Amino acid sequence: IATVAGGAWGLLGKDKDATDEPFSMRHKPAPQPEYSHQSIVYEPSPEPAAVPAIAQSMVPAMAIAGASSPMYSSPSVTEALPALNAPIDFSVVMANRIRPTLISANPRQGKGMVVAYAYRKAKQVHNASTWLIQPKYVPQEMGYWAEVDRCFGFMAEDYLTAGQRKKDELCAQLTGFIQEWRAQQNRPTILIFDELSLMKAIFPDWYKTMLVPQILTEMSSGETDRRAFWAITQSPLCGDVGLSGGNKAPFDLLAIEAKETEEHLASICKSYSGVPKPESNAIYERSESPKKTIAYHSAVGDWHPMTAYPEFSASNQLHLEPNAYN
Repeated sequence: IATVAGGAWGLLGKDKDATDEPFSMRHKPAPQPEYSHQSIVYEPSPEPAAVPAIAQSMVPAMAIAGASSPMYSSPSVTEALPALNAPIDFSVVMANRIRPTLISANPRQGKGMVVAYAYRKAKQVHNASTWLIQPKYVPQEMGYWAEVDRCFGFMAEDYLTAGQRKKDELCAQLTGFIQEWRAQQNRPTILIFDELSLMKAIFPDWYKTMLVPQILTEMSSGETDRRAFWAITQSPLCGDVGLSGGNKAPFDLLAIEAKETEEHLASICKSYSGVPKPESNAIYERSESPKKTIAYHSAVGDWHPMTAYPEFSASNQLHLEPNAYN
């Protein structure tokens, strides 16, 4: 895709009971086949399908006018803008930038799918290590995360009725996982943290005293150290994820909307200064996604229809015994 430079503002099974420790795993990414200039398709196979290599021309370096990053080239503003309301592969934008990003959308609008493709492309293009904290670790979505390097998976809802001691034990392990991610030497590196709204509801004290300071730390020093914190949430309000005022500025924002999510869209535009409303509802009809979604990325600066992402087949999912995770 052609890129936009300048004027962009950055931003940001369960057979065991909940008293068991969460499951952590390691697995290596599969070898990468050569890229063809066609849509990425995951063919069924006994092993997790490899992601085709992305041609460098497909992933141009993103830049903001007057800004530079040790991670990316920062060309002058010479590239042509995409056609008005043209579909954009936002996973390419995320993979190219690898910087702190807040991904916001209602449930089942494609947040996980975009992120799943983005981290795979970041691994291909930048050899980025990818870690994941997944508080809703369900088998149906394991195909999304089959190629992360480290995963801390658990079912947060199981801790709703757990005692405080069990909650504290889990939170201590989460803290250790985040600290280990920051300390590991692979660069660039991405930490994907899903379900922030759920974590805030079930673990409010840990969220406020540990996670929010960690988010602020990543906004301050993460990009300099070539770390990227990708936070996924259902909330459209920056205050609901512990951000307010100027402290959300260093984050990129990716918001995903459909015709049916008007309230979420209105809240996004109100909460994040500079996010416009779509000029016309006709933009939804140009979307290539099954749910006719559109997306806004702060580096692009406008709403665009989303491209379609092939689903991950069952053969690409991780095969774990039911008692292998909470």
